[in-house]
Amino acid sequence: MLFEQSKMLSKLAHDTLNFVNAQTLALEKLAGDPGTFSSDQMKQLGIIWRHKDLVQESLRDLLELERLIMLRMQGSWRIASYQFSDLVTASIGAYESRATGKGVQFENVVESCPEGIGDARAVRRLIDNLIINALKFTPKGGKIRVELRPSGDNICLSVVDTGPGIP
Repeated sequence: MLFEQSKMLSKLAHDTLNFVNAQTLALEKLAGDPGTFSSDQMKQLGIIWRHKDLVQESLRDLLELERLIMLRMQGSWRIASYQFSDLVTASIGAYESRATGKGVQFENVVESCPEGIGDARAVRRLIDNLIINALKFTPKGGKIRVELRPSGDNICLSVVDTGPGIP
């Protein structure tokens, strides 16, 4: 029964994510022509955008939950070695155009680090979430600094932005 429920939630999340992606395109088009909106309307568009991001993130969480349930049921897990610097570089690359469109600049310092062992997809998702959150709250003209460096037997990843921070 868990399998059927998991598949149903996954399909629902995937289909809803497609609708949200269509809304994203419409919002990008509207936001691309700010001269036609009042400041209050632009503020409302910003609120819609942030809520759309939250819905997208929740849907991706549902898809990830389905994936984890499947892995558990199959008795398999994607444990393998990976290069942390490759994951960080790929994540930065995936969001550079969004940052550029928003007028936000990336500043990257990615050093070579020891190999990691684990679920590279889950680690990449963690990195993506840090960058997405920084993009959400960094104003136009702001900067996001992503730094990866070795630290003894560990690694240190920091994502610092010029947004308002947590009150």
